[in-house]
This record gives sequence, C-alpha cells and structure tokens, in this order.
Amino acid sequence: MKIKELYIENIRGIKYLSIFPNCENFVVYGLNGTGKSAVVDAIDLLLTGNISRISGEGTGNIFLKKHGKHVDEEDEKNAFVKAIVIIDNCDTEIEISRCMEKNNELVYDEKYKSLIEPILILAENKHHILSRKEILNLIVSAPKSRAEKITNLKILKILEGNY
Repeated sequence: MKIKELYIENIRGIKYLSIFPNCENFVVYGLNGTGKSAVVDAIDLLLTGNISRISGEGTGNIFLKKHGKHVDEEDEKNAFVKAIVIIDNCDTEIEISRCMEKNNELVYDEKYKSLIEPILILAENKHHILSRKEILNLIVSAPKSRAEKITNLKILKILEGNY
C-alpha cells in the first residue's frame, strides 16, 4: 500500500495536517515535541484502530479514547485520520479513514475488501511499523549484509505468506 494523501485531524499533538507523499517515501523531521511521532501514531490508528505507543504493558493510566485525540478536542468524532492510498496490482485510488469515536471501524468502499484485508492483517500483527532499533540496524549494516537483513524483516515474511 502506498499513501498518496494523508489527512490528520485532532490526533495526539496534531490539530490539522495534510501530507501529500504521492506514493513516494517521505521523511518527517523537526525539533522535539513538534508532532513527528504523532504522524506515525496517526498511521498506526488508521491501520489498526489503536496507537501502539500509548497502549499495552507499561502505559499505566493512558487510554486511547482520552489520550489519542488532540488535547484541545472534546469530541471523538472530530479526531480522525483519512488517507488516499494505492494498493499494488490496483491503480485505483482508495480512500480509507478511521475516526477516534469508532476506532474499531475502518471506513472504505467494500468493493476493495479483498485488497484491504491483507494490509489489515499485517497491521494487526504490528508489521507496519519498524522500531528505531530495526531502522538503525539497517542503516549501519554493511552493504553486503543489508539485503539479507531486509529479507529477514518480519514484514517480508508476512508478505510471503509465512504468518
């Protein structure tokens, strides 16, 4: 799946943000506290209905419904992520969106269900986000071993059907 357009509203530290990567890689950079991680959180929410960074063991009294939306936003209906995506083997643009109010419901045209479901399986198994450690490991690896390390990433194993 490639993101053509990404719209984030009232998610974590982002009041409103539009990004237009046009199906290309993109880099989010900035000073601490400027919302870089919130972009990743928004994509995580879009694909899984959750924000991994603020859930699970060790997060204490942090909850998605309370801490996932922007601090100034009262209404969960106004906290959402929407993307226009293109999926391999399908040149059609597909709009997908998820609202904080109904975080368990990804909204998209049902005719694309067979294309969307494999992506959701990857995301459900947390294979849509690389950790800093995994990224740094790839960056500092020798060119000869980099291809092997990329092949060993869990995401590629999932794509090959080894889940």
